[in-house]
Amino acid sequence: MPKPTTSTGILALLTLLTALLALGGLSGCTSPTPSVTILTQNLYMGFDALALLEHPTPPAVEAAFAQVAASDPAARAAALAEEIAGEPPDVIALQEAVLFRTQEPGDLLRGTFAPNATDVAYDFVAILIDALAARGLTYTVAGAVTNVDIEMPGVGRDIRLTDRDVILARSGPGARGLSVSNVRGERYAAAFAAPGALGKIPIARGWVAADVTVDGAAFRLVTTTLESLEVYAGVAAEVQAAQVRELLAGPLAGGGPVVLAGDVSSAASGRGFATPSYGALIDAGLLDAWEAARPDADGFTCCRAPGLDEVASSLDVRLDVVLYRGGFTVADARLLSAQPRTIAGAVRWPSDHAGLLVTLELP
Repeated sequence: MPKPTTSTGILALLTLLTALLALGGLSGCTSPTPSVTILTQNLYMGFDALALLEHPTPPAVEAAFAQVAASDPAARAAALAEEIAGEPPDVIALQEAVLFRTQEPGDLLRGTFAPNATDVAYDFVAILIDALAARGLTYTVAGAVTNVDIEMPGVGRDIRLTDRDVILARSGPGARGLSVSNVRGERYAAAFAAPGALGKIPIARGWVAADVTVDGAAFRLVTTTLESLEVYAGVAAEVQAAQVRELLAGPLAGGGPVVLAGDVSSAASGRGFATPSYGALIDAGLLDAWEAARPDADGFTCCRAPGLDEVASSLDVRLDVVLYRGGFTVADARLLSAQPRTIAGAVRWPSDHAGLLVTLELP
């Protein structure tokens, strides 16, 4: 057999090298781009808040609390956890992460409405964490901000609602190397005064931010729920606009990579909620992950019937968003809770909002 020429040998070696590179056979030549998967989910407190604020009589308070019970927060959390388990995110941004507490007897006869009830009825965050743990997923609270904290007289007792925005971080078996630091949370100075039978009721909102590091790449994650009650009340969204200005001057300020994952209560597309806030965020240089990944899809995330019992989804507006700035590449974006299921009684949906799951490649 004739001996191969030098050029033939070199060609064979180059061919082998090319094949090895294509198969990833040469370790250390390339490194995967670090990425992070983020879920933003409004958990839904379980009743019509504005209707209750307009008529906060003891029977109405009890009726609203009965609606919460009928929505079965534990069963809803289990249904949501089952979906999350299919593609567990690294971090979860939660809105309407409500804590309900009661006190019996109530303080009505003493003439005080201070939020002092301590008997926990439903802790939406703890319930979801437990449901995730039952599926082998470990999440811990990385940061939280307390928004409105209000107590109302029921029949013979007081019922306290504490609203929160929360960041959960995954840890434990199966989790990637992820660290969270520099956690901050603040209430907005701007607050809507909701109409109430006893006068105006200020509704506090806030934001929570954290520096997240994944595989050596870092970014700031911010979650919030912007004011929506003024939209339902049919007045100009001036408070919401002021909250956006605070957000841009606060946790979204600076030139580093940043992600805003939350319920902005302003239509990115669809009907209703035509406030300037979404456009103001885009004009400030933030990009929309859903638009980048699925520009031809509606991506509606809100709003289902209060009883969560509709047979077909009635989502018609996109309020829940993942916005980013600073060199990210969107690898994927999809909605959770796209199909109804039997959850508990007539309840077919985990929330009145769909969840938004986004994977970003980090700069």
